[in-house]
Amino acid sequence: MPRPSLARRVWPGIGAAAVVLLLSDVARAETPGNTQEALASHFRTAPEAVPPQMQLVQIFVNGVDAGLHQIIVSSGTVSLPAATLAALRIPNAGGDPLVLTGRADIGAQFDEAKSRLDLTVPITMLGPNRLDLGPPGDQLALSPETWGTYANYDINVRRGFGGTTNGTGTIGAGAGTQWGGLFDLNALAPDFIGHNSWAYDSARGGGQPLVRLDSNLTWRPAWLDLATVTGDLISDVPISLPAARAYRFGGVQIGTDHSATPSWTSLPVPSVNGTAQAQSSIDVFINGQRQFQTKTSGGPFSLVLPPGAAGSPTSIVVTDVTGRNIILPLEVAPVDARLLRGGTFLWSAGAGEPRFGYGSLSADYLMQPYGFGNARFGIADNLVVSLHSEAGRRLMELEAGSDFAATPWLSTHTSIAGSRSDRGAGAFASAGLTLRGPWRLSIDGQGSRAIGHYDDVVSVSGRTYAAKHAINPLATLPAQGSVSGRISWQATPNFACPRHSSRTGIRARRRSVLPH
Repeated sequence: MPRPSLARRVWPGIGAAAVVLLLSDVARAETPGNTQEALASHFRTAPEAVPPQMQLVQIFVNGVDAGLHQIIVSSGTVSLPAATLAALRIPNAGGDPLVLTGRADIGAQFDEAKSRLDLTVPITMLGPNRLDLGPPGDQLALSPETWGTYANYDINVRRGFGGTTNGTGTIGAGAGTQWGGLFDLNALAPDFIGHNSWAYDSARGGGQPLVRLDSNLTWRPAWLDLATVTGDLISDVPISLPAARAYRFGGVQIGTDHSATPSWTSLPVPSVNGTAQAQSSIDVFINGQRQFQTKTSGGPFSLVLPPGAAGSPTSIVVTDVTGRNIILPLEVAPVDARLLRGGTFLWSAGAGEPRFGYGSLSADYLMQPYGFGNARFGIADNLVVSLHSEAGRRLMELEAGSDFAATPWLSTHTSIAGSRSDRGAGAFASAGLTLRGPWRLSIDGQGSRAIGHYDDVVSVSGRTYAAKHAINPLATLPAQGSVSGRISWQATPNFACPRHSSRTGIRARRRSVLPH
């Protein structure tokens, strides 16, 4: 019998050893300690959950670009935060982020690679869209960082053929060639403006050929809607208070000033409401020129027109996605200049010495200081209240008034004032109305009445000046009563037919002497 080979004797032993090692590994794996270690190893290698992320994406609503807004992305779910919902005009009652995934009313398609979110929203769900064409605030503010000087002049040459001098001898005229002119010199610096002006007339006989008119310095800081002026000034009075009379004085005046922002206006701005389909474009034409164009995602809109639309031919053209045009002609009634936008507050205050002989004398000031203060507030676009006060030696005066636009075609204006001076106490009352009819017809009427011894700075300082220069003291008293009316018809934007009539009652015959 042959002897088995070496391979046949070794292979069974190798196989038995492998089986023993495999069984021992299985036994070790089934122990509790090895099972926990295996589970821990599994969780260490599993991916962690991604937290919600805020992303800035381009959003299109009904095919119209709505701009860049923030969204919340979490595990493939897209949500819109409250600020984004408000900007897109999508209502959100709870205030929580709105989850778009799985909604049947709002279609959403998010392209993360392009950072773009397309939404399809029913126009009945969209809130009103406010399109403001009004004053853009400080976007058109003038730069105050300017240095320089400039001068203006106006020269006239004339020839007279004989003449006489007047009683005061200040405007003496005669034969021969005469000349005169107006001149002013101005200086600019950051937040400052300096001004000085003169008048020259070679025909002045006994007076001054060269007369100083005004000298003042204005400080208007760029960060404030405020101006402070010192020098020769005209007192600031509200246009809606008829008893308040402006006067020239030398002193200081401070108050609100928006001249550094040319686009700002204190008047109420008109608005119009409408509804547009999705992907419609809205064009606004004023005087035949396109002033505004935008696209809307649909739904109701509120269009705030610029101040220039009042009293001008205005039309709104809405073009839908099919190209159909709907023209909405508008007749925006002119805004009463005595009204203010709701929330607007204007004020001013000043003090100084009244000035007389303007244009004839360079420095004729009454050495008695007087002060004044004004305040106007727009409670609403159709209601304004105003206050004016003056005070000084032997004078205290206060006036209050209101302007109310009851309807677009009817406005009322009322005021009442009281004073106490060296002549005693007095009052002043006025009432007026404005009617606006079709075909741009406007009717304004106003009546006023002074009661007792009503006085203001003009009359009190005028009496002192009159006593100094032997002038009729009644020359500066306010009218005892007056009635005025005005009818105007604006046939076209460039053509108007006004008619004005007034009747004034005074205490005594006046003699005009004082330019205020």
